[in-house]
Amino acid sequence: MRAREPSKKGFILLIVLSGAELEAILPGTPGREAFHKLITTVELASAANSSQAMLKERSLALGNSAQTIAIRVPSLAALL
Repeated sequence: MRAREPSKKGFILLIVLSGAELEAILPGTPGREAFHKLITTVELASAANSSQAMLKERSLALGNSAQTIAIRVPSLAALL
């Protein structure tokens, strides 16, 4: 069950990022697209009870924009 905790916390913290915070992190459409991909990845990892290693691998595969967003969420930053 511990493997699920970081992704669940990360998901909750990601969804509370305001539009202004997201725009400050990564302005424009690429930032929004990366944000939605990251949310989907974290949500699926949480639902599937994926390991932290799997979540890290999938998050890194999303590229630099998603990583830039993820490092703003402490529970996800700890994985990267």
